[in-house]
Amino acid sequence: MALELVGPVLLLLPWVRGRARAALVAVFILLHLSFIPLMTLGQFPFISLVGWILFLPAGAWNRFGARLSAPDTARITIFYDRDCGFCRKMVFLLRELLFLGPAAILSVQDDAAARALFEARNSWVVRTPDGRDLDRFEALRFRAIRWRTGELQNAAAFALIVFVLLWNAWTLRPGDQPP
Repeated sequence: MALELVGPVLLLLPWVRGRARAALVAVFILLHLSFIPLMTLGQFPFISLVGWILFLPAGAWNRFGARLSAPDTARITIFYDRDCGFCRKMVFLLRELLFLGPAAILSVQDDAAARALFEARNSWVVRTPDGRDLDRFEALRFRAIRWRTGELQNAAAFALIVFVLLWNAWTLRPGDQPP
């Protein structure tokens, strides 16, 4: 009970950072995981688990991103139209969502080859580490993400899927109709 009262206050204190904050978040995640088999609270524990992820420190997110990004993403260049503010925002957003990290973002007006492809196809351009220029959906299909998973991660993912399926089967009653 004391943890539930003091824990959120500790999370909001500016000097509780790094590993201390990660440990505190882990304790609260474990607390909410324990609610699932011990109490009938509906979706509350699951929503709370997602909420606690927001409090993970920046270092945890940086390690997660480094684990997903490929080592040669620094050699990827994304070209956009300098005259289009929306295009600039979108390439920065894509760089973050695709875990491209240090990929260079340049204006298509700064490179003659990229500009020629841009004008011919009216699309953004991605230059791969081997020098190929890709546009449109080819650029999105270019696989720069490296998923490094081991047997433990695969077993944990499988266990999570089994848990969710069993939980859904456990919570459905025979007379319930799906919406």
